[in-house]
Amino acid sequence: YATNKVSTSVKHMRFIDKQSQLGTVKMANFIKIVYVAALICVLCWTSVLATRSIEIDPEFPEFDLNLNRDDEAQEQRRQCEQMSICDISDEMDKKFTSLERRIRSLEQPVWKISGDNFRWSACAEGPCRCYPESFSVNCWRQTLDVIPQQQTIPIDTTVLDMGTNSVNAIHKHTFRGLIRLVQLDFSDNKIDYLPDTIFEELESLKYLILQRNHLDAINPRIFRDLKNLETLDISENYLAKLPETLWDNMASLRNLQLAKNKLVEWVNFDGLINLEDLDLTGNSIQTLGSFRHLRKLKRLKLADNALKSISENTFLGLRNVQSLSLQQNKIVELPPNAFIDLGEVTKIDLSDNLIKEIFRENFNGLAALKELNLARNELTTISNFTFEELVGLDRLSLHGNILESLDRNAFKGLEIISYQCWELTCSTEILTIDLELDSNDLLYVEDETFESLTSLQSIKLGKNSWHCDCNILYLANWIRDHSPIVWDYIPKCRGPTTVGGRPLHEMTFADVCDGAWLSMQRLPSRVLQIQGMIQTSDRRFYGTKLLNGQIYSLGTTDFCSCNRCTSKATAKDIGRLLCTENGLYPDDKLIGIVQQKCQPKLDDPRETLIACMTKCMMKQLNALNKKGKMKKTEASKLANVLPETHQESAKAKFETCYKSFHSKVKKESKCDSWIPFSSCFVGWAESACKTGSTTTAPEAE
Repeated sequence: YATNKVSTSVKHMRFIDKQSQLGTVKMANFIKIVYVAALICVLCWTSVLATRSIEIDPEFPEFDLNLNRDDEAQEQRRQCEQMSICDISDEMDKKFTSLERRIRSLEQPVWKISGDNFRWSACAEGPCRCYPESFSVNCWRQTLDVIPQQQTIPIDTTVLDMGTNSVNAIHKHTFRGLIRLVQLDFSDNKIDYLPDTIFEELESLKYLILQRNHLDAINPRIFRDLKNLETLDISENYLAKLPETLWDNMASLRNLQLAKNKLVEWVNFDGLINLEDLDLTGNSIQTLGSFRHLRKLKRLKLADNALKSISENTFLGLRNVQSLSLQQNKIVELPPNAFIDLGEVTKIDLSDNLIKEIFRENFNGLAALKELNLARNELTTISNFTFEELVGLDRLSLHGNILESLDRNAFKGLEIISYQCWELTCSTEILTIDLELDSNDLLYVEDETFESLTSLQSIKLGKNSWHCDCNILYLANWIRDHSPIVWDYIPKCRGPTTVGGRPLHEMTFADVCDGAWLSMQRLPSRVLQIQGMIQTSDRRFYGTKLLNGQIYSLGTTDFCSCNRCTSKATAKDIGRLLCTENGLYPDDKLIGIVQQKCQPKLDDPRETLIACMTKCMMKQLNALNKKGKMKKTEASKLANVLPETHQESAKAKFETCYKSFHSKVKKESKCDSWIPFSSCFVGWAESACKTGSTTTAPEAE
């Protein structure tokens, strides 16, 4: 092994500088002596260890030097790995590799640095392009595998571009004398080693680009003389570890690019007190250290790492950060107040993680946040007031999760106007919101879920599991009223089979409510009851989803309250009411049988359900009343959702009585007592019209 290394290294000793041939020969002879000594040491040590393995430690058998078969070779290797000789070999291999790179660096040519009056004319005679007016030399993409010795570099050069070539080594004197150099670009080469003194004279350098090379290690002193450096790009290399003292004397650095390396351990950035941009994308970092000294940091990229969690203290002190990228990690949960110090951040990207839940406390302190990306996580629900603190949010992405439900006040707090007054001036900023809810598992949304989003500019609802039963009416009506902002896929019903595949906005009361109510009369034959408990349910029955939850009924109980549903509607059958997970598929989980609350004395099961729909319609009318925008056309539209037998009379009564409707409902909310439709709505409307005040047409409009 050592003999091969000696032979290879001797072949590499082709020094080009003819003036130092004598020194070169002496150095070559010295290196030969070192290699021979190393060879003797390795052979002796191997012999000693092999002898010990035979005489002292019988656990390791004698090596068979005749390795003719693959299985024997593998066994020999396994035995070797158990002995220290392999560790010695690996360590020696690294040292030999390092020595080879140093020798290769020493034998590299250097270009001519000129300060005479004809320096820019001489520069033009080389393979590079020279621009005296901008003091720049461009050798980009010249298929160079070494520094061109025939190239003259003027001493007053400020920009030097050697990008996109095949240079694999640089001599330590390559940049000697270029004290005015401001920008140096060696990106897209094959450099695997840099001498520790290579940049020692570049006192004016501000931009150093070493992107896309083969560097797997860096000397801790290599940047110590670059006191004015502002941008350092060593992304897309093979760096697995960085020395602790690498950033000493680099207080001027503002932009540090370390993306797409092989970093696993956290890097100490304490000396970079003026850093504004830090990119660690595409490494393998598992835990984050402290950023407390990076008080001027504005952009932090930690995407595509192996982060599993962040602590409450991770981002403390980063009061100037404007953008935070954490996408494509393995984060499962967010601690409370995780971002509380990020008062200036406007964009946070948490997409492509494993986050299962989010709460209001996760977003404390983010008053300036404008864009929040939570796409492609594992969120199943959004709780009430989750985003209440995000008063400046204008883009929220939740697509690609497994959302099954949205609480009614999930988006409460996303205000339309951000109003700020100063001593002498006031400014009003109209905010718009983009909401992405596509590619989830949403079945329906609760009434009034989107009512607080008065500044909504666009919303995506496609690619969900919309179940078009009675509880989808709110969303269907909302989509029809807001069709210009609903894009880019038309939301369609996933089921039941009678309406599956149809556009959701086409759903009417007759499509999704009547059939479901009638089917409830045949419910006993669809559900198997054993010893008073519901055992199984048949997918063919889809029940009716009213107000907040999906219900199944086996009797006259009209109250359902459990984990996922709180509803007051039923059919008059035998048995008791129960709640299920969602009521769509045969493997639905049984939540529990609800205790009986009250038992209305009704003969027609439809009457109870009609009363419930009436209350649901009342809530929509109340919402319109609060906005002061209830029009006759909207009143007629709402009346259309009623059963046909009541539509005409309801329209006639409602158009003359709607002004007092809201206040009257508050005083006499008889539908809470589940009185049948005729006596609750039509009867009330008749009496209200007899006693109520009249209105003129302009007032009605």
